[in-house]
Amino acid sequence: MNTDQIITGTAVTIGSLGFTGAVFQSRFGATGLALELPTVPAWEVPLLARIPAVGPAFFDQAVTAYLAYLLVPVLGWFLFRTRRGLALRAVGESAEAAHAAGVPVVRTRVLAVVFAGLAAGLAGAHLSLVHTGTFAENMSAGKGFIAIAVVVLGRWNPKWVIAAALFFGGAEALQFALQAVDADLPYPLFLALPYVLSLAALAGWFGRSQAPRGLALPWPR
Repeated sequence: MNTDQIITGTAVTIGSLGFTGAVFQSRFGATGLALELPTVPAWEVPLLARIPAVGPAFFDQAVTAYLAYLLVPVLGWFLFRTRRGLALRAVGESAEAAHAAGVPVVRTRVLAVVFAGLAAGLAGAHLSLVHTGTFAENMSAGKGFIAIAVVVLGRWNPKWVIAAALFFGGAEALQFALQAVDADLPYPLFLALPYVLSLAALAGWFGRSQAPRGLALPWPR
């Protein structure tokens, strides 16, 4: 569509929230008590899981977490070591130049969006099937928007994105730790910590991050 992709994406996001909420309530009611599933068990990696502090955090997780670990080097290899990855980055920088070089811009963008949707779906499945065993409306609490901040802070490079993800994950864990020690601060302040860091990342407080020049620009052909 030859439209502003940010506005279109926002509309699709809001529409999807309303649609899934309506379907969920029509089938399972407002509370969703009927929708409960056993959670996916964690799988402990021998020896590595026994490393103090780090082991339980990284190597005693569900299979979806290990799949996310694997995606980091795979995506790094794909983006910077393959022709298709080069084509994808070229489309992100300049659709005009990529088209002139023979890259199918529309197909490349569609496949990238499909993969991003699958990755987001995997994250949602991890949240509902590993952590809660059920589904509730808005249970992600805006984590998809935090993911955008993670990508910005990671400068669109998988090796830095994983570091940014660990930083934000630590910030979220910190809010629970601060609540546990009964710090004399308002409870909503703890909940706001990851989102404050997201705004700081988007505002460039952690250093400037140059986005691909063709990001979110429509391709009318």
